[in-house]
Amino acid sequence: MNNPLIDNKKTAKCDECGSNFYKKSSKMAALCPECSHILYGYEPCKHDMLNGKCTMCYWDGSVSEYIKKKISQMFVIKIRYIGTRQFFCKFNFAG
Repeated sequence: MNNPLIDNKKTAKCDECGSNFYKKSSKMAALCPECSHILYGYEPCKHDMLNGKCTMCYWDGSVSEYIKKKISQMFVIKIRYIGTRQFFCKFNFAG
């Protein structure tokens, strides 16, 4: 694979989750692309995991307790939204 991020192997350690990441893969100097996406809405990495590391950004799948809580809150909000939409919409299921 010809990935310019891998060619320049300068890495940093994410202040939030503790994973190493390629500096050029993130819009934020102190956060990996995953944390910067969840916390600040930056463009997410399209992870391609190989041997426990993303080949695109080098994230190892680490998640802090705060991120876990934030993800679970986002999931609950999404479920509530979907439930509300289902309440107001009529579905026709072919069976």
